[in-house]
Amino acid sequence: MKTSCLHIAMTTPRAKTIHTPPPVPKLNLHIPNLAGGGYAPLQFSGETADGRAIYGRYRGGYLSVTADMGTPTQDLLLEVNLGPALDGYISHPQCCQLTGITGPGPWRDPEESADYDLSGATSFYRLRLDSTAATARQLLADLINAVGADRGRQMQPSGLMPLKSAEETTALEVRFDLSPQGFDAARLTDFARYPKTAQPGHLVLSLSYPSFGRAALPLNGIRPIIHRSRDYAPVRVAGETQTVLHNWLWLKAEFATGDPWALSLLGTIDALALKRFPEIQIGRFDLDTDAQTDEPSIDAQIDPEVLAWLRGGHRRVLQLSRDNTGWRPVD
Repeated sequence: MKTSCLHIAMTTPRAKTIHTPPPVPKLNLHIPNLAGGGYAPLQFSGETADGRAIYGRYRGGYLSVTADMGTPTQDLLLEVNLGPALDGYISHPQCCQLTGITGPGPWRDPEESADYDLSGATSFYRLRLDSTAATARQLLADLINAVGADRGRQMQPSGLMPLKSAEETTALEVRFDLSPQGFDAARLTDFARYPKTAQPGHLVLSLSYPSFGRAALPLNGIRPIIHRSRDYAPVRVAGETQTVLHNWLWLKAEFATGDPWALSLLGTIDALALKRFPEIQIGRFDLDTDAQTDEPSIDAQIDPEVLAWLRGGHRRVLQLSRDNTGWRPVD
């Protein structure tokens, strides 16, 4: 059986796909009755010895700490983009260490397995793609071919994607432990998250694609019964039929900050994703006037099959909002 090694072209991923936690100013606050918990957001609160009410919140990678919230003396003590996109948990020990806050712990119902290293020693790669299930499988096969195999065996993507049934779209939950010598792969559910600091020459890469059956369509919680603008012209949403059923495909990785081997490998992975999902600009459009709103356009990587459908007819949108606006390609 033919095998391959990790021969990685010298390239780097796009800067916007990489996040390294910045240094956090120390607040040096002692909160004797500190208490908190939850996930996305994680929230904590308490009162200092001099009577200041402290409220902290961590959601979407952003950490904020405010004193006397909702009063004339409200003071934002700290606001920092600490974690990667959509991260919603930071443990009590790590929060206290990074911010200089002291007080009793742990949080209520701690989610320690969801605690990333946010010290700055570990960096994060995050890429969200809008994909059909078929293209998600193709990208997984691309990744396996790119990173190679070790111990004389070639991983087959079909072995990593068991179908629930022939009629349903299956979830893809795959995690790779990568090193210059090769890789191991398993379902993401077989691993705990990595709260420890990533080491040079080691990269943890995960690919996830949510499962949804024929009745559950990815429309931001809006079920597509009948969509019409005020002039009763029909509005069609990608995914309301099985033809262009799509969802978010996430590529995520953690690696030692500045590790040239990991950055080079991620550059190759990023290039593969760009090849399968060309980057375009999408904008929010008013479905009554068919005009683009003042909201700035954003970059998006969309499955070519979904993109062709969006461009193939009038008033077709990728996502529909409750204010009767929808996202679609700008061109």
